[in-house]
Amino acid sequence: MTLPEPRWLMIDTSALVRSWRYPEVAAAIERWAGQRVCVISPTTMLELGHTTQSGQQWNQLMDNLGGLPVVEVTPEAVEKARYIQGALWNNGKVRAAGPADILTAACAIVCDAGVLHYDADFEAIGAVSGLEHIWVAPRGSLD
Repeated sequence: MTLPEPRWLMIDTSALVRSWRYPEVAAAIERWAGQRVCVISPTTMLELGHTTQSGQQWNQLMDNLGGLPVVEVTPEAVEKARYIQGALWNNGKVRAAGPADILTAACAIVCDAGVLHYDADFEAIGAVSGLEHIWVAPRGSLD
């Protein structure tokens, strides 16, 4: 896939849900959105949809997400996810990241995107894959 400049930034569920509760996180996402093209993964879209309490909320959320492109889960991304999970396993850290975050990271790597997050899983993934990841707020400063 050919990507436009600037490099893409994939916004993870962990950052988006905190932007609903913390104005400083919403502001940080806005700042990053001014610097890079923002996208989400299919796993993020589905995780966010799972947080809704009704069909009406789900419809509203999906309308709100409509402005964010959703990247594809390609065969290359699936292979990258398998590689990441294997690398975590072989480094004694298989439980350090769940499947949704591994697939999100794999999609980001394939698309040459960084991940904006508030989730230590992406640190573990980055350590074995070279994923560029950015904490939306300092680790441990929220929740």
